[in-house]
Amino acid sequence: KENIELSQMVNARFIDKIGNEYSLNSFSGKLTLFEFWTTSCSQCPGSIAKFQELADQYKSNKNIDFRVVNINLGKRHNEKIFGEIESKIKLERLYTNEDIFKQLNFNAAPSILILDAQGEIVYFGYPNFNKLTQNYLLTIIEKELTKM
Repeated sequence: KENIELSQMVNARFIDKIGNEYSLNSFSGKLTLFEFWTTSCSQCPGSIAKFQELADQYKSNKNIDFRVVNINLGKRHNEKIFGEIESKIKLERLYTNEDIFKQLNFNAAPSILILDAQGEIVYFGYPNFNKLTQNYLLTIIEKELTKM
């Protein structure tokens, strides 16, 4: 969280599959979790599957929203891998380009960004779905939902 250049947050843009554009402040009003992935990330397919499982735990809660964001890395983007991964995603999908790495000052995928209902960043980093250690995503979600 401390490494994100917050002044650049206003510049982060996403599009959905039909071309509608969104900024991060479009998602205020709900606790929103974004998982960022790329086709060059070997850990991303497994992480997306676990992210979807987490979303399934909260599917009846209207105060939380889960989004999966593909980052097109230009020359490193692989259309075949994209299609294979994309076809398995059940959650709302967004798309962006490699500029997001610069805008949000991160360079690792998969990454999770969590915004509270006011649009403030409460977490940004690598996802941990390991049930043998503390699953801090569950802790963050539960803490934020109690504030709503």
